[in-house]
Amino acid sequence: MNISAKMRRLATLCVLAKDKLTNKNKFIRQLMRVSVILTFLTLTTIQVMLATASRGQNMQQDKVTIGLKGETLQTGLKKIEQQTSLRFYYRKSEVKAISNLHLQEGTRTIAETLQELLNNTFFTFRQIHGNILLEQQTNQVGFKVNGRVLNIQHQPLSAANINIFKKGSNKAAQTLQADTSGYFKLSVAEKGDYVLVISSMGMDEIEVAVTLAESPVVSIPDIILSTKTTQLQQVSIVAKRPFIEQRIDRTIVNVNGVISNTGANALEVLSKSPGVQVDDNGTISFRGKNGILVLIDGKPSYLSGDNLANYLRSMQASSLDQIELMSNPPAKYEAAGNGGVINIKTRKSKAEGFNGNITIGAGKAAYWRTNENLNLNYAKGAMNMFASAGYNLQNGYRKTNNSRQYLDEAGIPLTQYEQVGYSRPLTKNPTLKFGLDYRLSEKTTVGFLLSGSLSTGNNPNSSTSTLKNQLGQVNSIVEATNYTKSKFNNGGLNLNYSHAFDEPGKVLSFDLDYLTYSTSKDQTFDNRILNATGSLTSAEQLTAHLPAEINIFAAKTDFVQPLGNKAKLELGLKSSYVNTDNAANYYNVVGGVPLIDYNQTNRFKYRENINAGYASFNQGFGRVELKAGLRLENTNISGHQLGNVLKPDSSFTRSYLSAFPTAYLSYKIDTTGNHLLIGSYGRRIDRPYYQNLNPFLTFIDKFGYWAGNPFLRPQFSDNYELSWHYKNRFSFGLQYNLIHDYQVETVERSGDIFISRTVNIGKNPYYGIDANATLDPFSWWNMHIYAELINNITRGPLYGGYLNTGQWYVYTTAQNQFQLGAGWSAELSGFFISAKVDGQYTHKATGQLDAGLQKKIMAGNGTIRLGGRDLLRTNFPQGNVLNIPNTTATWRNDWAYRTVSLGFTYNFGNSVKTQRKATKGSAESEQNRVRQ
Repeated sequence: MNISAKMRRLATLCVLAKDKLTNKNKFIRQLMRVSVILTFLTLTTIQVMLATASRGQNMQQDKVTIGLKGETLQTGLKKIEQQTSLRFYYRKSEVKAISNLHLQEGTRTIAETLQELLNNTFFTFRQIHGNILLEQQTNQVGFKVNGRVLNIQHQPLSAANINIFKKGSNKAAQTLQADTSGYFKLSVAEKGDYVLVISSMGMDEIEVAVTLAESPVVSIPDIILSTKTTQLQQVSIVAKRPFIEQRIDRTIVNVNGVISNTGANALEVLSKSPGVQVDDNGTISFRGKNGILVLIDGKPSYLSGDNLANYLRSMQASSLDQIELMSNPPAKYEAAGNGGVINIKTRKSKAEGFNGNITIGAGKAAYWRTNENLNLNYAKGAMNMFASAGYNLQNGYRKTNNSRQYLDEAGIPLTQYEQVGYSRPLTKNPTLKFGLDYRLSEKTTVGFLLSGSLSTGNNPNSSTSTLKNQLGQVNSIVEATNYTKSKFNNGGLNLNYSHAFDEPGKVLSFDLDYLTYSTSKDQTFDNRILNATGSLTSAEQLTAHLPAEINIFAAKTDFVQPLGNKAKLELGLKSSYVNTDNAANYYNVVGGVPLIDYNQTNRFKYRENINAGYASFNQGFGRVELKAGLRLENTNISGHQLGNVLKPDSSFTRSYLSAFPTAYLSYKIDTTGNHLLIGSYGRRIDRPYYQNLNPFLTFIDKFGYWAGNPFLRPQFSDNYELSWHYKNRFSFGLQYNLIHDYQVETVERSGDIFISRTVNIGKNPYYGIDANATLDPFSWWNMHIYAELINNITRGPLYGGYLNTGQWYVYTTAQNQFQLGAGWSAELSGFFISAKVDGQYTHKATGQLDAGLQKKIMAGNGTIRLGGRDLLRTNFPQGNVLNIPNTTATWRNDWAYRTVSLGFTYNFGNSVKTQRKATKGSAESEQNRVRQ
């Protein structure tokens, strides 16, 4: 054991004193005794002084100023000793081999200095009173667990005993004691489930369950030991993570990092994630881009539009773990989605035995809405069963205002059209999920997952349309009463298999999926046409029956092979088959008798097969990490429009092969990795919604139709990004995207009728700047701010003209969380978006202020939450429609968005955790292409 330079000098004093005492006479012997006593007293005094001084110094707080230029580790340690009263203990044979160190001159805490000096070594360090002990691990360590042990007065518990066990093993993987400040740093070689056992004399023992997966460093929340009681206190903790984490290819949002997420649903949680916007229709966009591929545990939900929104509303935040935001997803994921991929990862119950949680909530806007959710889990031995049930009732209110002005060639108004509409959509959405995982061995797991929902809806709609002449005088009035009754049923089955080889990190997995969708809409349209005096001139009635069937089969396999030296290879294959059958049956009701309308009646069948393969390689080089991948997708599609007595048969087929490269490069600017620079590139595709390829018209009202487009092509985008990150607390990014054959919703005028359809328009350049900050003004106040500056340009020919729109706009959000004590917490949040242009549509500036208050009850197992959205009632989407020849048009929506809600969540059952694997499916893109 090597001792510090200071101690060696003190020991020399004793040697010199002994050498001088050679005279054997009595006087000398007495003098020797006195000298030895004085020397002993002197040394003891110095030791006490040093010990007293060192107790006053803390390596986490006290700072030193040093720099190294090609020097040894021992030199660096001596420089620290010269500026502090701390002493280092280490084995000289282990330390002397570490040389040629370079450290930029600067002032840092002692702990930060040691972290930089010992970076890329197998050494750990800890403070024991006035000493710092350097220890070398016998094997290279892949994962670290850091934490701190305190008593109930929040004072450090030095010398607390910490043992870490691999789950199922009674042999500790590592044992150590907390340092003087209560801190500890554990190291293990493999990922997996571990149990920490923390004890201290006179204190209750605590067990902490930790799952080590992707993150190489896991920080445990402060562990509080209370005075010994007769009953063992047992706590289960999944290591607390910051609100935002940055990886080379994704941003991770930890759901439990936001107070008001308790009692919220998944759609509300998404709306609070940086860069994610959720509009009043439940449409999700990321960094101003639509076309988002939404996955649940890496598995598609196969839903879109209102159905996806309702499904996410039925998922409670208490069942969510993380949200992964990938604007440039790696090759493993589907290439679909210009806006990227959002992967919602649910909590995987690791509790042995029975456990679960229940959430109930109600809210009031114009009308009441409710949500209920139950999650259950039972694990015993090699088997784990899990189930969930949810029910979501949406009782909405919508008021719409549309105004059009028709002009002559000189721009002089000819006629005016004004419409005011009211609707009260009611949606009931029950969902069910049941699954089972079974471990055939320690390395092999099989499982299945069943899921389904039965959604019903009623939407009564009334509107008054007034047509005026150029003088503003009323020509006619159309009073419309429309009623839509809808059903949307879906079911899915997933079979999965995974095998982990003896080589750590080597995994093979298979997934098989079958999904089926059945939708039906029954509509009635009653129109009463009145003259200028309000007298009835005519009436008409139209009914429609719109059934649709969609069946999806998918299979995939993934293989991960570690290559050593921080390298990894991933390979995979996938194949999917989609069959759709859509029908539209329209009837004119004459004298109470429905007569089929062959001009609008149609039936459309569509088939699609996509075969894909990918390879991805990841390699670390010191501060640099490189990841590159290539995905190939072969697409084969066919469509068949069945004819009738007025319309002939028509069909089309297409096949194309596309390559989707991805590349990522990250660089740690400093040795601690606090400053991180990431650059990425990825190519993406957006295939049309299945129903958008259906060529027939869908009746909205007397003056509005929606039409499909069988000639709609997929859009391709090249995405470039560069970002800087600091400690997962601050970031700044630049983005540039170029979309080819941009798919955009357009409006075409045909007489007095507006027809909406999706078309391809030229190229779409996109420029973006974003900034992200997490601040802690006070210990009880946490603030998260996100802002982006975006210009989304649309250029290309449109209906005989040329569309050229786009402007810079700002979107910013702020979340303030307040810990009020005694289990109380609060949140104040909101967003603002300036005026913007999206294709033909302009949007005026709007914003929203939200607030929440919650209280932990029932020993922390229960939570009551009171929330308010759009408290100032400022969120009114409105704007204009551009580029319609000889026409001006404006629109405004009032969704009665101001809502007050009350929710309750309760967790019950066993809390001692054991691992259950995540179930992932084989279809990763088809869900976002199913529309209601």
